[in-house]
Amino acid sequence: MTALRTPAERIDMIIEEACQRWSVDRAELLGTSRLPSLVTARKAVVLALREFAPRRMSYEQIAHVLCRTGHVSLLRLAKDGRALRQASPGFARGVDALVAIAQGSIARGGSFLMVDLPGVGLVPEMNRPALSRSVQ
Repeated sequence: MTALRTPAERIDMIIEEACQRWSVDRAELLGTSRLPSLVTARKAVVLALREFAPRRMSYEQIAHVLCRTGHVSLLRLAKDGRALRQASPGFARGVDALVAIAQGSIARGGSFLMVDLPGVGLVPEMNRPALSRSVQ
């Protein structure tokens, strides 16, 4: 597996993966629309960057990544995202995939994700157990 070397590469992969999982365009995700699919994808990105990245990003830093002028709306996205993560197993799996990217343990394998499991190696993401939610 080729290790991701910079936080910028990981952030780019997180955004790319969120766009694919929630079937949204990158420009839309970084835009101002409040369509539910876009808001859900943004919630997942904010959670991955704020809550689970090895070096937690500040809301101001995340606002910069998501092309926002302020960070107040991100506070609400994070709060709503945490609640949705507890209520929706599908959303939780999507956030788990973004978290794996944030932590540097995931890579692309053709059209699907490969996860680097300790002692096992690369396996397709669909065959791995869910990440623990106790990381918070």
